[in-house]
Amino acid sequence: MNTHLEVRELPPGNTESRIVQSLQAFELTKTLLATMPADRKLILAGDFNSCDQDTSVYIGPFEIIPPYQNIVHAGFTDIWDTNRFTSSDPGYTCCQEPNLSNRS
Repeated sequence: MNTHLEVRELPPGNTESRIVQSLQAFELTKTLLATMPADRKLILAGDFNSCDQDTSVYIGPFEIIPPYQNIVHAGFTDIWDTNRFTSSDPGYTCCQEPNLSNRS
């Protein structure tokens, strides 16, 4: 499965995009859990626009849970945490050149 969630806070200060992003992650995890065969493994790949450092925000009385937290709380494992090459490498893949020609 591959997906691309809404970009958070574009334009800056746009709280609606956080709400949409959180709901997309919630819908994704609930759909996968409801349809995934019990005898199969699932690899979820995508641009989630979220990381383990993201925290919930409150918009009025509502808690908006970031995608990373939503996915982990649904029972999925971040494979980077179990297969880390170095302890200092956060594993983020953001901000690549469109043709992936980055030298570093």
